Amino acid sequence: MLSLQKLFTTITLLLILFNSNAENVSKGFIDLRQKNDFFLTPTDLNGEWDFYWQKTLKDLTPGTLAEQVYVPASWDNDKYNRYGFATYHIKVLIDSKKCKSLVGLYIPSIYNNYNLYINNNKLVQVGNFSTNEKTAEPDYKPQVVYINPTSDTLDIYFEVSNYYYRTGGINYSVKIGDGNVMNAFFNQNIIFIAFSAGVFFIMFIYFLSFFMVSKRDTIAIYFSLLCLTSFLRLISTDMAILRNFDIVIPWEILVKIEFISIYSMITFGGLFLTAFFPKQTNKIILYTLCVINLLIILFTVFATVNASSYIMPFFKLFSIIQLIFMANVVVRALINKVRLSFMVFIGFLIVFVCLINDAMYSTEVIKSTYLLPIGLISFVFIMAFVVTRKFSIAFVDVQDLSEELAIANKNQEDIIERRTLELNNKANELEKNNAVKDKILNIIAHDLRAPIKTLNQVLNWVEEDDELTIIETKKYLKSINRNVENLNLTIENLLTWSKNELIGINSDLHSFDIRSTINQVIELCRLQTDTKEIKLINQVIDRHIVLADSNHIHLILRNLISNAIKFSNPKGTIIISAFQINSQLQVCIADNGIGISPEAQTKLFKLNEHFTTYGTSNEKGTGLGLLLCKDYIEQNGGKLWVESELEKGTKVIFRINMAN
Repeated sequence: MLSLQKLFTTITLLLILFNSNAENVSKGFIDLRQKNDFFLTPTDLNGEWDFYWQKTLKDLTPGTLAEQVYVPASWDNDKYNRYGFATYHIKVLIDSKKCKSLVGLYIPSIYNNYNLYINNNKLVQVGNFSTNEKTAEPDYKPQVVYINPTSDTLDIYFEVSNYYYRTGGINYSVKIGDGNVMNAFFNQNIIFIAFSAGVFFIMFIYFLSFFMVSKRDTIAIYFSLLCLTSFLRLISTDMAILRNFDIVIPWEILVKIEFISIYSMITFGGLFLTAFFPKQTNKIILYTLCVINLLIILFTVFATVNASSYIMPFFKLFSIIQLIFMANVVVRALINKVRLSFMVFIGFLIVFVCLINDAMYSTEVIKSTYLLPIGLISFVFIMAFVVTRKFSIAFVDVQDLSEELAIANKNQEDIIERRTLELNNKANELEKNNAVKDKILNIIAHDLRAPIKTLNQVLNWVEEDDELTIIETKKYLKSINRNVENLNLTIENLLTWSKNELIGINSDLHSFDIRSTINQVIELCRLQTDTKEIKLINQVIDRHIVLADSNHIHLILRNLISNAIKFSNPKGTIIISAFQINSQLQVCIADNGIGISPEAQTKLFKLNEHFTTYGTSNEKGTGLGLLLCKDYIEQNGGKLWVESELEKGTKVIFRINMAN
């Protein structure tokens, strides 16, 4: 209790110090000629200013009677309409002979536009002051105006109009002093706000990165969002540094950023604290408060600034309820001696006091200054330490547990790893053998039986028909020969492929002229091309010495040319070409047949999918040809691929190494 009393006593002394240089203005007049520290510190022009409701400077005559209103404060909404215009006046006497430089006049944010006149000279316009709503434009920009005094008297007039906010007038202290002092005062405030905003933004990025690493930990994301909303509030209020950096943002957007940021700060602050102390939180109350805050934020987004400004006084009362809820969570954690709860309590207490001060100051209950920037900076550093400490403790705990687990399981892991490797190898081998077996059985069941059955039918017709002519006999023999050739190639592919899958491919690389191999395969396929009247064009005229297994290349070419014949329409064209690319020879077998659909192309080289189709004359295949060709080409140091378009034809291309 004693430490808390000391804390509140310190805050009270600070508030007194903030107001220690205020001078009382009486009936629109203040004499600063005898003020000894005028050239050392800024002087607040607080007190009774002359006030002319619904009058401009031009409307004032020597006989115009002035009313007195207190500044800083909005004009009395009960006595005057909250929407309208007025002229403020104060006469300031200074000792111009002692002025070694310009005099500085600090002008805060004035609601919601104004013209500044000094000794009947218009010096500043912010927004567009107007006597009617249609031509008025709201804006605010805190700034320092520098005056070169030619006499001891400064007649200061503010023409102020408000049509877009719930309050109007000079709500914050106007300050005067030596130009250099006022310049230093203004720049120091700007630098402090900019520094604070930079700290919040860096903290936002820093703890957002924590969340990206461990997305299950909501403490980091809530704290980063709290820092982001604190950053937005700082740059949109008080010294309005966005305006002083000449960043063009409409007044309505700037005010909405200010409103939404304060609503969001309370929301994310509550979520952060309750995430830190989940066992001490009543979730129903928390979610209810969050839903209400969300509704207020949505209303602010879509409503006008004028309508939104009426929410602020009620939200300040509502924020006190939320702060009490958060204080309850922190105190319960403190009572239960939750780790790091005392540090959280200190940080929360600082912000709580600053928020209460700001709420009372903005509603003119007390005369102090905005303390929230200082409170937020203190809170952020304390919470950054707390969150970092929490992560550090959690990391150390995890590290200790991991080391203990690693020591306990070291031997078990070695045993399990060896056995797992053995089992995986056996499983892979078994899976591969099963795939080969299934493929062979599938081909025997579907692809070999069909041509054998066809061959058997043709032989039965020849045997049973005693009246066959020689021409008919030759026709049947051609059909038998074609089936035998297809069956032979199918069996050869099947045996070769199954052998390769089970025991691997052995290659005998040597140099040979691929042109001769192409010619040999063309002759083997002559009967097939003649039967379908296909024009087979061999463009491989020059010698091309390659380094490969000639038996493999022979089987590859035989399969590829047979496939081209199979899927070419009668009287179609097949072109065989070859040309050198760097140290490799590229061979292309191109047809203008039926082509292959994109879906079918994805299945061409998959072992686990049995893919085969009938040719244009009902020829049957195994689906092994391309698989075998691809394996052989890769074993010989090359590569094979297919380019095809449905109904336009297919190109099968492979590359192999040239001999030196």
